This record gives sequence, structure tokens and C-alpha cells, in this order.
Amino acid sequence: MLVGVVILNWSITLFGPASVYWPVALLVVLSGFWGMAVAIISWLDLDDYPGLERWRGAFGWANALLVVVLMAAWTYVQFHNAPAYTTDELSFDQYAAQLVAHGLHNPYVHSMAPAGPMFRLSPDGYTYTITGHAVLQLSYPALSFLIYVPLILLGWTNEVGAWINVSGWVVSVLLMFWLLPRNLRPAVLVFSSINAYLSFSAGGVTDMLYIPLLIVAAYRWDRFGHDRRSYVGPVALGLAMAIKQTPWPVIAFLLCALACDEYDRNPDIRAAARRAGRYLGVAIAAFLVPNLPYMIASPSAWASGVFVPFVKNMVPAGQGLVSLTLFTHLGGGAMSGYTVIFGAVALLLLVVFVGTYPLLRPATFMLPSIAYFFAARSQTNYLIPLIPVALVGAVTAGPAVRRAPGAGRQVARVLRGRNWGWGAGALTLLALIGVIYTFSSTSPLQLTIVGKQTTGYLGGIHTLIARVHNRTDKTLTPGYTVQTSGGFSTFWDVVKGPRKLAPGQTAIVELATPNYPAEPGLSAGFSLVAFTDSPDSVSVSNRSLLNLWRTATLPQAFDKPVPVGKRIVMRVQVLNQLNSGVQRAGIPVSLGQLEYRSFGYRRASARINGNPPGKGKVIAYTNRHGIATFYIVGTKPSLVPTSFSAHLWSPVGNFVYGSSGYTNVRFVR
Repeated sequence: MLVGVVILNWSITLFGPASVYWPVALLVVLSGFWGMAVAIISWLDLDDYPGLERWRGAFGWANALLVVVLMAAWTYVQFHNAPAYTTDELSFDQYAAQLVAHGLHNPYVHSMAPAGPMFRLSPDGYTYTITGHAVLQLSYPALSFLIYVPLILLGWTNEVGAWINVSGWVVSVLLMFWLLPRNLRPAVLVFSSINAYLSFSAGGVTDMLYIPLLIVAAYRWDRFGHDRRSYVGPVALGLAMAIKQTPWPVIAFLLCALACDEYDRNPDIRAAARRAGRYLGVAIAAFLVPNLPYMIASPSAWASGVFVPFVKNMVPAGQGLVSLTLFTHLGGGAMSGYTVIFGAVALLLLVVFVGTYPLLRPATFMLPSIAYFFAARSQTNYLIPLIPVALVGAVTAGPAVRRAPGAGRQVARVLRGRNWGWGAGALTLLALIGVIYTFSSTSPLQLTIVGKQTTGYLGGIHTLIARVHNRTDKTLTPGYTVQTSGGFSTFWDVVKGPRKLAPGQTAIVELATPNYPAEPGLSAGFSLVAFTDSPDSVSVSNRSLLNLWRTATLPQAFDKPVPVGKRIVMRVQVLNQLNSGVQRAGIPVSLGQLEYRSFGYRRASARINGNPPGKGKVIAYTNRHGIATFYIVGTKPSLVPTSFSAHLWSPVGNFVYGSSGYTNVRFVR
């Protein structure tokens, strides 16, 4: 039934684009009817109808293929509406592939700076260090871009990276549908349409490329060594590791699981080590195949690029523990503490995994995501890609081997006895100390936003004035950025005030946005953030939240032309964030007027509240019911309607916000 609802939801999702692309309209009709039919069929007891029961498998595959087609249609619409790449990793990967395809250049020794304008990458799409510099070095293993090369050689360069990402997710869905038992296949189709995975596949997150390889590695992973086909698993894992660094920790848990299974089957530590060693050797060989040429050509360039995420101080971000620092101001003075926490938790998970084995055996492929949750960069794409992989691994692996009678030997006691408890306890204590130290380390700077300059009707903020106080006994050189619901912007420029702050110094700093995408909106909350690299720290101001009020015009539209000289009344209601009227008198409301034409706009000619014709920005104040009243008289007829827009006006900051949109009036004789 849920699969039917998913298909029906796809029909609703694609209904809007159907007005632009007629083939999508066919899919909307087909999927709408099909989704309702699937829901009905799911309630039928087909066991009583053997003639229908034999079509169950074909019907399931028809649903899977339809969902894939719907995903492809949705993806095409997304690419058509927004053809630019949204992440630096996708831009860098395709640019690196083009370097290889067009001249066999080594992309690890080239700057990736040309990739940004080439693929229309927004300035906010780059990854920044805490010093405010964008990372312009290829920082992924070689298969991340080599997979594009064959298509580029065939002449396909338009959105090739994005389409390969989407193809990776489609292959993952079909692999799960094929490899999982039939009773779990409906869950795969529900899983396939979760918004986070769809957004990542269409939005340029290259994790979609290694997921199908990890699914192959997870399928019956415990059969490794039983026959030649089982060696496909380590090859697939090695190739997944050759795409991105995220799967690297998986191999540690998998090797431990293989060794524990072998030891439980035959308590010989050397046999267990040999089995894990064979798997590791094959995986490393597969990893080296695409990477070795670049490792030989320029070892330092390859290493410095691939290990960038581990050795450079990237801007902290993500949904994990670090959110408590970024949003609730817990700690901030010692961001290096997150490295300690991450390392301690990763080792603790490994120790607990081995010590309680086979309790956590079904989660072999998922546990690294738990460690990522405690890292300074705990992005969503570090946390969720391993879930479909772990599902396949948990379901398709055979039962755990019972412990052999001789498992009480010294080696087993070290791994699973009292010593394991001491080790787990020590790592837990280390992680707790790291958390306490990180959260108790006060941010070195106190930031207070004391002023702002806006773009007015464009609805953005281009200048911030902040009071900055250095709490430490060191001279600090902070880099400033703005944090919104979309993450961190490009670092802002210091146009007035000191760039360096002496110990204990308090200064007024004026900051200017470097580009339009970095401007926070007037209707959105934001925080000013300052990073320093010595010490590694983050300081966050209180949330700057402009009044959430907005305006609404009464009436919302004038459906008929208005004769010149006739007075009409336009009332503007002030609404709060819950869309309820604000019962307050004296709120200033500004009403503007313009005529928007094909090649721009020109001044309109109506009188507002008795002012001269064409005067806009007329201020009226609300009555006790929160309603401001404007009297409008047209003075000239025109085929072009006059557009009136109401805004709230801030007399303190001298800017407008909370627009009602536009109400058009066409004046006639």
C-alpha cells in the first residue's frame, strides 16, 4: 500500500512540471492511476487466486521500473530548471575528468579554480577552511573523476556528473530490489523516494557513486573465501574507497567481523588473520588500480589532495554533535576537541563491536556513521549513505557462527573478556573528557550585531556592523561569515575596523558581503560567526531575527479596471508569523507604486493619500487592529497596470521588510 502511495505522490510532485513538458503529463496520469491501483491490489488476498499469484514478481518489477522512470523525469526537470552545479565536489570531479580526457593532465597538480565558473558554481558551494579560504585542490581519490572520462570522450559534457550521480542512486535502488528478499522489496521502493537521497543524487553529492559498489560488497559479505565469486566483495569495496573517503572506516569493521567469524568457526588466530588479510589485500589492490598512476606521477600532490579532509581545518558543519556548538553556543573555544571525540568514539565502536560480537554483526556497515556523528564535520551525506548498504548486509548475511568450545582461550578473553571491558571503559572516559573539554571551552570572541544595511526592496543585507570583544590573552585574526538555514556563506570582508584584535580589545567592525549569494535575507534569521585558526575556534553571535511580521493587502486583488478619478481603498493588515492579525496601533507601513514594463519599470501616476501623482513610499500607521489604510486615485489611464506593494518600515534601521507582494490595478477612462 505504501508503494502505491509513493507512486501517487510522484504523480502529485510531477503535476506542476506537466504544464511545461507534455511527456511528463503522460507520466502524471499513468502514475496517478497506477498508484491507486497498487494500493487496492495490496489489499487483495492473492493466495486465493493462483492465476494472479504467478504475476506477483512481474508486478513488483513493474513498480520498481516505474519508480525509476519517475525519478528520472523529476531529475530532468530539476536539471532543466537549475542547470548549475551546486557542490564543489561535482564541479571539481568533472573538471578533473575533462583534464584527463583532453590531454592526460594530472588533475592533482592543477588548481580546480576554473571549475567554478565553468559549471556556474555558486560561491556558497565551495568548501572553506576556517581561515576563510576556499579549497581549490582536488581532494578525492581518482575513481571519483575517472568514472566520467569515458562519457566525456564520447562527447557528453553537459551535466554528465549530475546524471552519473542520479544513475548511481537508480542502480542502488535496483540492486537492493534484486538482492533483497521479496518481502522487503516494497520497502526498497519507499526508501528510494526519500527526499534526502533524491536531493543528494540530483544535487551533486558524489556519495551516490559508491553506494552501489558498497551494496555489492555488503551482499553476503560473510561468504568471503568460500568460492571465487566471493572475491567480488573486496573488489567492490576497494573501488568504493577509490571514489570517496567516507567508506574508508567500513573496512575496519568488516575485517574484524570476518576475523571473528573465522575464529568462532575455528579458534585459530592465524587463520582468522589470514582471512581478514586476504580481504584487505584484494580491497587495497582494487583501490590502487585507479589511484596508482597518480600516486607514482606525483606522490605528494596525490597525498596532499586525498588527505585534505583530514589535515586541513575545514569549517565545522553538520547535523551531529557540532550543532550544539554552532546553534546553542556550547563551547567553541577548542574545535580540535571534536577530533579527539571522533577518534575516541570510532575506537570505542570498534572495541564494542569486537567485544560484543556477534551482537552488532548486523550493523557492520552502519557503525562508521555513528562515529561521523561526533566529528566536527558531520554532514548529512556522511550519516545516511551507509543505511541502504547496511540493510543489504544485515539481511543477506548468514547467521553468526556459534563459538567453538575452545573459545575460552587467552586470545578470546582479551577480545571479549574483562580486558575488553577495561578498554571500552577507558575509551568511553576519553570521549566524555573530550566532550566536557570541548563544551566547556569558551569562544574566544564575543560578537554582537549592532547595525545592518539592507538592499531594501531586494530583501537582503549587504553590510553588518558588529561589536567584537577578544576575551583571550592572545592577538587574534578572525575570519567572519554568516550562518543561515542554508549553512555558511562566503567569508565577509572587513571594510572598517581592525582585522587583528589585541588581547582584551573591543572594537567595532564593519563587514561587507563579498557577493549576492552571501547576503542573508531580511525575512530569515542568521548569526554572525567568527573563526580563528590559532586556537581552532568558532564564535557565534546571538541569532539576529528581524521582526517576523509581514503584510497582506485587503482586498488581495482588483479584478476589474478602475476609472481614473475614482477613489479606491486599500487596507494593509500586519500579520505575525502565525498568519494572525497583529492587534497594535502605530506600526509604520510603506506603500509603493511602479509600472513594470517589458524592459524595466517606470514611475506610476496614482495619488496615494493625497500625495502628488506617482509618489511612492507613502507611510501610514496602523489602527488598534493592526490595519493601515491607503486611499488611491488613478490620474492617467494605461494598459499597463500599476503595481502596489506594501512593506513594513523600520524607522530605526531605515529599511523596509515584510512585503505583501504586488497588487495590480489597471486604470481606465
